[in-house]
Amino acid sequence: MPSAIVVIDLGSGDAPRALDGDPSTQFDKSVTGTVFSKPPQQTDGRPVMLLRPTESR
Repeated sequence: MPSAIVVIDLGSGDAPRALDGDPSTQFDKSVTGTVFSKPPQQTDGRPVMLLRPTESR
């Protein structure tokens, strides 16, 4: 399934997919995120693993 942004209408409960398959919503392995200038980690110190929607462990 291609990536998308899901917009939730809290009033009706509808959750349509926006920009479904648009290049701007696709996974890019070259991008790394930071939180307070550090790589994100779990509460026990292990790194956070980001997976493509079609990947599994």
